[in-house]
Amino acid sequence: MNKRSQRGAARVSAAWMIVVIVLFFVSLGFAYVANQDAETARLNAAKAEADKVTADASASVEYDLARDVSKVLGFYNRELLGSASDVTTAADGLSSLRAVINMPESVQDYEKAIQPVIDALRQKDTEISNLKTQLTNTEGRLSAAQQANQTISTELQGKISKAAQDYSDLEQQAGDEKTRLENDVAQLRSTVNQLNSDLVTEKGSIDDLQAQAQRDASAATTRAASLNRQLKILKETAGPDGEVLAVSRGLMTGWINRGAADRVSRGMVFEVRTGNPNPASQGQTKGWAEVTEVEEHRSLVRIFDEADRYDPIGARDKIFNPVFDPNGDRYAVLVGRFSGAYNGAEVRALLESVGITVQDKLDLTTNYLIVGGPVFVDADGEPSEEPIQPSELAAYQDAQAQGVYTISINDLRQYFKK
Repeated sequence: MNKRSQRGAARVSAAWMIVVIVLFFVSLGFAYVANQDAETARLNAAKAEADKVTADASASVEYDLARDVSKVLGFYNRELLGSASDVTTAADGLSSLRAVINMPESVQDYEKAIQPVIDALRQKDTEISNLKTQLTNTEGRLSAAQQANQTISTELQGKISKAAQDYSDLEQQAGDEKTRLENDVAQLRSTVNQLNSDLVTEKGSIDDLQAQAQRDASAATTRAASLNRQLKILKETAGPDGEVLAVSRGLMTGWINRGAADRVSRGMVFEVRTGNPNPASQGQTKGWAEVTEVEEHRSLVRIFDEADRYDPIGARDKIFNPVFDPNGDRYAVLVGRFSGAYNGAEVRALLESVGITVQDKLDLTTNYLIVGGPVFVDADGEPSEEPIQPSELAAYQDAQAQGVYTISINDLRQYFKK
């Protein structure tokens, strides 16, 4: 019995031993598994730490990149460290830029906006450069025009001074000539008085003496009237009526130094003679000038019928018109027939426009006799079968006898255009 109990106890101890061994190996398995899990956790932790370092480095790079982009793009708070660009403000700025540059709606970012802005700035630079060039050219032309104007003003002042001196000389000459003519008239009047005295005291035939006295008196009166005519038209024979100031060869126009203040009117024509001081060239007709525009002290003229294209009309050439007088009172009588564009009323108005009063009949104040065409009525107003030439009329013959300056209607047309 006791042996049986010892075997049973041995079997129980063996079983516990097996259990303990099994548990040991199970513990070893769990320890191994736990050790593997710890290693795995440690590796995961190390990997997580590496990932964190990589993420921090990447975040730092992204931060630096964002900061650099903000510095280039702008639209960030410069007083706050690390501030990034405000996307809304940047977008608004792009919209404003698109409106100013006139970019299409397809441009939605600054990269696409750069080239249109560059193109617009280049275009503006080109426009500014062109404007600067135009400004430089304009300043150059203005400077040249001012210099030319100064030159013209200086030349004009010299011409005015010379003209004033010439006018003073002419006045002196006219005064001398007037004195001489007045002396001649006084001498002739003295002769007439002497003849009248001789007529009373002379013995012989009263009829013959009276006839001779009448003839002498008539001759003296005619001579006195002729001298008066010469005195009144002294201006026309003393010198030119003015001179050419400047000429445009391309337009065939020029300026003369006579204007509205001198009784110049549109349509008046002047004969242009050389202003060359060479005596051999004096009095040569170079062409004609018709007044087209009138200012107060100068007139624009159209140049025509130049005599020599190699010696054209130019500045300082002299102008002449036999019925032009800027100052004095003058009188004219019409004789003959006037019709068409130059009828009696038109001729009268034309003469009055240049200061010439038309008289009904010839007297001692008459300066000009304007001769028209032939008439077809006689002195009694009766129709004539043959035309009567103006030279056959009594008024014409009286004017010739008194030395009145005669101008034909053709000459008048030549000096006045309508």
